[in-house]
Amino acid sequence: MSSACYVVGGGTSLSTFDYSWLSGRDVIAVNQSLFYIPNAKYFVTMDYTWVLRNGIAGEKKVRAAKRREFMRHPAEKFFVVGFSGDRLRVIDDRHIVDTEHGITYNLSPFDQVVHASAYGGLGRSLKDFHCGSDSGYAGLQLAMVLGYTEIYLLGYDFRATAGGTHFHNDYTERDRRKYDAKLKEFMTPYPMALEMARKELGVKVYSCSAMSRLNRYIPFRKVGGDAT
Repeated sequence: MSSACYVVGGGTSLSTFDYSWLSGRDVIAVNQSLFYIPNAKYFVTMDYTWVLRNGIAGEKKVRAAKRREFMRHPAEKFFVVGFSGDRLRVIDDRHIVDTEHGITYNLSPFDQVVHASAYGGLGRSLKDFHCGSDSGYAGLQLAMVLGYTEIYLLGYDFRATAGGTHFHNDYTERDRRKYDAKLKEFMTPYPMALEMARKELGVKVYSCSAMSRLNRYIPFRKVGGDAT
């Protein structure tokens, strides 16, 4: 196992990125980036909207082609169950009911279903897995749990731009101003986690997006064909 891991999010800074550069490297794909990185070693999401949109784990809005592509991908797949108040009811390790919308999620397509133990900070194992408000945080925490000592965050921009909200066009168009405010909220637990990684765990974390709001807290490192 390499000491370095590349965690790939969805920011617009990856619009010109050459994903073939990641070949032979340990990669954690977050959400839609999985479909752009055939060699990703791991995949993680905590986004129920994502699994419904791609027909992975819900009873409605099934997209058979995307589901087949997801199932064929060789990455080890993690779903993180975060905190949603009383909205979610856990039936068993693989089935969760959204009582608000009447949707049953069958998480059998995932190799591991991880239940977050805390919000913010960093845990040391899958049984003590911490989450934030976005799947990107789960990618960072997973890289820590897997034992990587150098973590490179690609597409972790935390800002919407004139180019849109993501490097791809797979999602419906969103109001950029509203989404930019949401991204700022998503960032809230990151500074503490990044400081904890450096001071307590001795893990080096780098931002690979020149436009990222995380660059106030961690060094920027240009990688691959990212034009930004």
